[in-house]
Amino acid sequence: YITAGYQWCEATQECYRPWETHCTSAIIGGDRDTYGCITSAGYQWCEAKQKCYRSFEEDCESIGDDADVHGCIASAGYSYCVSTGQCYRPWETNCTASTIITGNDRDENG
Repeated sequence: YITAGYQWCEATQECYRPWETHCTSAIIGGDRDTYGCITSAGYQWCEAKQKCYRSFEEDCESIGDDADVHGCIASAGYSYCVSTGQCYRPWETNCTASTIITGNDRDENG
Protein backbone atom coordinates (compact mmCIF):
# COMPACT_ATOMS: atom_id res chain seq x y z
CA TYR A 1 0.00 0.00 0.00
CA ILE A 2 2.98 2.32 -0.37
CA THR A 3 1.39 3.93 -3.41
CA ALA A 4 -1.58 4.95 -1.25
CA GLY A 5 0.81 6.74 1.13
CA TYR A 6 0.79 4.24 3.99
CA GLN A 7 3.80 3.82 6.26
CA TRP A 8 4.49 1.37 9.06
CA CYS A 9 4.31 2.72 12.62
CA GLU A 10 6.38 0.75 15.17
CA ALA A 11 4.69 2.47 18.13
CA THR A 12 1.15 1.39 17.20
CA GLN A 13 2.11 -1.64 15.10
CA GLU A 14 -0.18 -0.39 12.31
CA CYS A 15 0.02 1.20 8.92
CA TYR A 16 -0.87 4.86 8.82
CA ARG A 17 -0.85 7.90 6.53
CA PRO A 18 1.07 10.85 8.03
CA TRP A 19 -1.44 13.48 6.83
CA GLU A 20 -4.31 11.64 8.54
CA THR A 21 -2.81 10.60 11.86
CA HIS A 22 0.44 10.61 13.81
CA CYS A 23 2.67 7.68 14.59
CA THR A 24 2.59 7.84 18.37
CA SER A 25 1.99 5.33 21.08
CA ALA A 26 -1.70 5.25 21.89
CA ILE A 27 -1.09 3.31 25.08
CA ILE A 28 -0.02 5.27 28.14
CA GLY A 29 2.71 3.33 29.86
CA GLY A 30 4.16 1.78 26.75
CA ASP A 31 7.14 4.09 26.87
CA ARG A 32 9.69 3.90 29.65
CA ASP A 33 12.94 5.82 29.80
CA THR A 34 16.29 4.42 30.94
CA TYR A 35 15.20 4.69 34.60
CA GLY A 36 11.87 2.96 34.00
CA CYS A 37 9.84 6.20 34.25
CA ILE A 38 6.69 6.31 32.10
CA THR A 39 7.16 9.55 30.17
CA SER A 40 3.76 9.50 28.45
CA ALA A 41 2.17 9.61 31.91
CA GLY A 42 4.30 12.63 32.87
CA TYR A 43 6.94 10.84 34.93
CA GLN A 44 10.61 11.78 34.89
CA TRP A 45 13.62 10.73 36.94
CA CYS A 46 14.50 12.64 40.11
CA GLU A 47 18.15 12.12 41.00
CA ALA A 48 17.75 13.70 44.47
CA LYS A 49 15.02 11.24 45.52
CA GLN A 50 16.18 8.35 43.35
CA LYS A 51 12.68 7.76 41.94
CA CYS A 52 10.30 8.65 39.14
CA TYR A 53 8.05 11.63 39.87
CA ARG A 54 5.63 14.03 38.20
CA SER A 55 6.62 17.69 38.57
CA PHE A 56 2.99 18.81 38.80
CA GLU A 57 2.44 16.54 41.83
CA GLU A 58 5.65 16.97 43.84
CA ASP A 59 9.06 18.63 43.86
CA CYS A 60 12.19 16.76 42.96
CA GLU A 61 14.35 18.36 45.63
CA SER A 62 14.30 16.72 48.99
CA ILE A 63 14.22 19.22 51.86
CA GLY A 64 16.76 18.38 54.49
CA ASP A 65 19.16 16.33 52.41
CA ASP A 66 21.51 19.21 51.68
CA ALA A 67 23.10 20.19 54.99
CA ASP A 68 26.41 22.00 54.65
CA VAL A 69 29.50 21.50 56.83
CA HIS A 70 27.88 23.60 59.58
CA GLY A 71 24.62 21.63 59.48
CA CYS A 72 22.69 24.44 57.76
CA ILE A 73 20.01 23.13 55.38
CA ALA A 74 19.95 25.31 52.26
CA SER A 75 16.73 23.81 50.85
CA ALA A 76 14.98 24.96 54.05
CA GLY A 77 16.42 28.45 53.62
CA TYR A 78 19.26 28.27 56.15
CA SER A 79 22.70 29.82 55.68
CA TYR A 80 25.67 29.89 58.00
CA CYS A 81 26.38 33.16 59.80
CA VAL A 82 30.10 33.50 60.57
CA SER A 83 29.65 36.32 63.11
CA THR A 84 27.18 34.35 65.26
CA GLY A 85 28.42 30.87 64.44
CA GLN A 86 24.83 29.71 63.82
CA CYS A 87 22.50 28.77 61.00
CA TYR A 88 19.89 31.41 60.23
CA ARG A 89 17.19 32.34 57.72
CA PRO A 90 17.52 35.95 56.51
CA TRP A 91 13.77 36.62 56.59
CA GLU A 92 13.63 35.60 60.25
CA THR A 93 16.83 37.04 61.76
CA ASN A 94 19.88 39.08 60.80
CA CYS A 95 23.39 37.75 60.59
CA THR A 96 24.96 40.15 63.04
CA ALA A 97 26.71 39.66 66.32
CA SER A 98 25.65 41.96 69.10
CA THR A 99 27.55 42.56 72.29
CA ILE A 100 25.79 44.02 75.30
CA ILE A 101 27.97 45.50 78.02
CA THR A 102 26.46 45.43 81.47
CA GLY A 103 27.73 46.46 84.88
CA ASN A 104 30.96 48.30 85.49
CA ASP A 105 32.88 46.92 82.52
CA ARG A 106 34.21 50.32 81.50
CA ASP A 107 37.75 51.42 81.04
CA GLU A 108 39.29 54.91 81.31
CA ASN A 109 37.76 55.84 77.92
CA GLY A 110 34.21 55.10 78.91
